[in-house]
Amino acid sequence: MKKIYVVMVLLSLVFCNAAQSASAEERWSFTALADPRSDYKTFGRALEEVRNRDALGNTAPSKFILVCGDYDPLSKKIEIYDQVFADAVQRPAFLPVIGNHDLSSSDFTQAAAIVRNLENVTRRDDMLNYYVDYKNVRIIAVNAYDEYGNDLGQDGNTGCLTVKGIEWIESVISSADQADHIFIGMHEPSFPRMRHVSDSFNACQEERDAFWEMLVSHGDKVKAVFVGHTHQYYRMRVKDPAGADADNPLIYPDQEGGIYQVDCGACGNGRRDTLINIEISGKDVFFRVIDAEGGTAQGEFSIIDEWEIRAEEY
Repeated sequence: MKKIYVVMVLLSLVFCNAAQSASAEERWSFTALADPRSDYKTFGRALEEVRNRDALGNTAPSKFILVCGDYDPLSKKIEIYDQVFADAVQRPAFLPVIGNHDLSSSDFTQAAAIVRNLENVTRRDDMLNYYVDYKNVRIIAVNAYDEYGNDLGQDGNTGCLTVKGIEWIESVISSADQADHIFIGMHEPSFPRMRHVSDSFNACQEERDAFWEMLVSHGDKVKAVFVGHTHQYYRMRVKDPAGADADNPLIYPDQEGGIYQVDCGACGNGRRDTLINIEISGKDVFFRVIDAEGGTAQGEFSIIDEWEIRAEEY
């Protein structure tokens, strides 16, 4: 009898360790940032933080770095990227999102070439409208500018989507049968705060509201929209885009049943340098925001905000 008990205990330990191992393998991260622009030293320092995870501690390594616009000049950024992530096998994939300062022919062409070489990518076109699937996640990158014949962006420089753009995003969301989590990367916020408060996607209110209402209708899968442009980190959760709080520059709504808009701030072009870590653990998502004093001060990164979305919430 004692032998049987010992065997059962050993088997229990084996299964427990196997379950823990599977759980550990399931955890992975990606990073979102924005607006590094021409501050090369700060961008390199931020990438080193992503690589080393000093402030984040025991989080899974990032598989992707989603750069939500204004990475010009791109060639220099990729040079720094490859230097920091010298091991090509372990290097996170660089996911470019077009910003209003990335529309030069050289930056646009290089970004399109990067996307063509990505793994697990589906491109709508060569206009930087694409999505990447990894495990149970789909990351959608959207170009909301009409230069070079992009039909998903409106005339002007406000980062407004066309009706066709909204329809394309919804079709990509609806087709993501394998995905538990969908994230969208754009440059200009739908609900800007502090800067660009009247000339971002909210300048096209009808399309903005239609876009956000569409996202809310897919709230079981869409977890967050990552943006940049303002150079300031903030987050909000919006369910009613036409409500008074959505466009009140002094309010950061947290509406149950809404979708998170996360402004990644700046990573070299602002007073603070900000990184958003998104860790996926099965059907749960954990967000951690780290930042450091920017410019010449360049303090150490530390966690300034964190929240989570658990499976039981949707």
